[in-house]
Amino acid sequence: MKILITGGSGLIGKHLVNQFLSEGHTISVLSRNINKASKVLSSTVLLYHWDPLKNICPAEVVVNSDVIIHLAGENIVGWWNKKKRSLIKDSRILGTRILVDCFSHTNQKPKKLISASAVGYYGDRGDEVLTENSSTGKDFLAVICKEWEEESNRSMALGVPSVQLRTGIVLSNTGGALKRLVPLWKFGLATKFGDGNQWWPWIHIDDFVSVVKFVIENEITGTLNVSAPDSIRQSEFAYHLAKVLNRPVLNRVPKFFLRMILGELALEMIGSKRVIPQRLMNEEFVFKYPDFRDALNDLIAG
Repeated sequence: MKILITGGSGLIGKHLVNQFLSEGHTISVLSRNINKASKVLSSTVLLYHWDPLKNICPAEVVVNSDVIIHLAGENIVGWWNKKKRSLIKDSRILGTRILVDCFSHTNQKPKKLISASAVGYYGDRGDEVLTENSSTGKDFLAVICKEWEEESNRSMALGVPSVQLRTGIVLSNTGGALKRLVPLWKFGLATKFGDGNQWWPWIHIDDFVSVVKFVIENEITGTLNVSAPDSIRQSEFAYHLAKVLNRPVLNRVPKFFLRMILGELALEMIGSKRVIPQRLMNEEFVFKYPDFRDALNDLIAG
């Protein structure tokens, strides 16, 4: 199978590339920086230049792929000034648009488009249980996610089934949230963010890869909540991570202080999203790591 991945040199992309290469598939990656991508990916990966912000995309490579996995998007970590907000939005909306536009004037089309989205779609919802049928939020990232998914969904009318993965915090020992938090926790700075009662949806990287394979192998379209069934509060996240690292948990970092040092990004850390992967459970997808403690033990203690 010919699989095309955008964002293939990122945390999730690299895991997917390695998994699919091990299964004998032909992997192509679209990258804005081919030189950088070549240093972190196998030499067997076919690399192609693209830059959605400059309307550059190798359409022939896109339409001749069997499956497209679209992960590319500006990292939300950082101070959300005007330029950053624009990059967060345009990298997602324009990146998805340029891919889908490739399907417009050809009979040769992929069998499926799998596009990233995020649990940020729901906004801050307190203790409300959130399934794929729940409404969207109203904050900046929620609006972006809604537009992002709408762009992906355009492929359905062009004959390419699409799936949107509303993903929680992806846990990996090679990057992402754990890579940022573990050094702080080891240094004795384990803490609750605000009151710690906010729900943090999460998923082990191995389960994320398995979800993508599950979507490819089954006739699934539409949105999926990609998070473990064991959604936990941030205070539990802090406690269990500290326990695995044998460190104490400090009281808390006040919300106003987080806002002061992180700006709008703090809203994602103190916002609550009690997400349930209802459709995956209905489809009888089997999580390898449904329990947060088991996931941490595998990634850190293991």
